[in-house]
This record gives sequence, C-alpha cells and structure tokens, in this order.
Amino acid sequence: MNAIKRVLAVVVTLTFTLVALAGQAGSRNDGTRRIELRESAVMLGSTVQPGWYTLAWTREPGSEEVRVALTSGRKVVASGKGLWVQSERSWPFEALVYHTERGVDELAEIRFSKSTDSILIEAPMTRADAGRGSDTEKQ
Repeated sequence: MNAIKRVLAVVVTLTFTLVALAGQAGSRNDGTRRIELRESAVMLGSTVQPGWYTLAWTREPGSEEVRVALTSGRKVVASGKGLWVQSERSWPFEALVYHTERGVDELAEIRFSKSTDSILIEAPMTRADAGRGSDTEKQ
C-alpha cells in the first residue's frame, strides 16, 4: 500500500510540475529572439543594416500593447510599439513578416511557432503624418 501511495504522490507531483512548466513555456508576454538580417530592412522606423541582432518585446500589464526593441550588443538600434493579437490559425514557424513599400522591407509582424499569438508592429508616424494630424485637429 505504501508503494502505491508513493507512486501516486510522484505522479501528482510530476503532473503539477509539467503543468507549471507548460504554462511558463506558453507565455510569450516578454521575450527575446536572436535574429539575423540578410538584407537592409526598416524595423520600428529605423533602417537596419544586415547582421545579427536581439529582438525583445515586453507586453504592457493589463493591455494588448507591446514595447519592442532591436539591439546590437548594448546599443538599441530601433524601438517602437506593437499590438498583441491572436490569429484564427496557429503559425507553423516563428517568423518576421515584412511589408514592402517604396522598395524597402519594413517589419510588420512577429509570429510565434505553433501559436495563434503574434505581435503587429505599429507603423511609426512620419513628420508628414504628424503634420496632417495637427492640421486636422486645428479645423
């Protein structure tokens, strides 16, 4: 009888441990990824040259807003905001999704492997956009 109780105790302990670990692994509220850019790209409003970088994100508590930063060593190369969203289907691979406008690749989305979660990157406001916004407010 003691052997059965020990086995059950071990099974219950392992189950709780695995559930706790699975919950941590599935959480992508904060994270980093090492990425390689093979071509120049616009990321978070800055033109970034080819090379290895660290892409980091932090989700704002209680909201869908995400702060995103691209670093090279200790230097912040680009930073901006994004929006945590869920797709209708899960993505088979982790991926950086670019939109090509004016002949330049611009980071638009960060997708997570085997997850419906992704981060939509907010396009930075240009000076022309900012001017238009203030003109509209004045009218």
